[in-house]
Amino acid sequence: LKLQFLYFIGGEASYMMEHKAAPVALQVMLPNSVFVAVHAEGVERVLDVKEKVAQAVGLRIDSFMLTFEGDELANGVKVMDLPFVDQSELVLTMTDDSSISETLKELHEKLKVAQVNGGDNYSVAKVLFAMGKACFKEADKTPKYKDRYAPALTYLTESAEVWKQLDNDEGGMHCQYYIARTHRYMGNLDLALTYSTQAADAARRLNDHKTLMRCLNDLGHIHSDRLDFASALVVYKETIIVAKDTSGADHIGTAMHEELSILLQRNAEVLRLEDVLF
Repeated sequence: LKLQFLYFIGGEASYMMEHKAAPVALQVMLPNSVFVAVHAEGVERVLDVKEKVAQAVGLRIDSFMLTFEGDELANGVKVMDLPFVDQSELVLTMTDDSSISETLKELHEKLKVAQVNGGDNYSVAKVLFAMGKACFKEADKTPKYKDRYAPALTYLTESAEVWKQLDNDEGGMHCQYYIARTHRYMGNLDLALTYSTQAADAARRLNDHKTLMRCLNDLGHIHSDRLDFASALVVYKETIIVAKDTSGADHIGTAMHEELSILLQRNAEVLRLEDVLF
């Protein structure tokens, strides 16, 4: 009886393994919402599936990832160990830097043209700013590209210098705003504070309330990161006033009220801690 029981269990396990190893037909959705059909054996790994997809659509295998129900599929996992059924839908997401590379390539060409055409400094400043902003946004949205903050700083600083030569405060203000944000995300809080303050001052001079709100919002975060809650409170209060005076900015005022309440709570906790320690 014992041997029969073990045989039964063994038979069931064998059947399950055979069932799981059966091939499945998968549907892979590309970034343009077009589906590509791929057949995979149960013993194949995700990397094998990616190779088939790469051959079908003409992509490098290291330029994309596959996800299923929102989760990235690891290359070494076997198909039979995943909850696939026939016609399961996978999503292909590009992970290489082709888009940013193409953008920078186009901007470099524009920069050359601007520099050759009699030194069109206005166009030079605009292109350098666009290059810096592109690098910043790529680093900001994709953790693997954090090294893009460094070239962002280079391009934005060069752009700011050209805007200064042109006596263009507005262009310089936008550069200072992004330079401040870049320094903050790189952990350079002192420099972030300097540039954010300069950008806010320029926004006040230019009466640019929209940019001023953004600068003040970032400035409040910088003060908070530096644990200077008193200064953060002052900045957030000004942000609320500016938001109320600006058409369509009520939601920013509401957000600042929330920030203010959080900071007040944190400030109270610091005061209580000081009472305990001293």
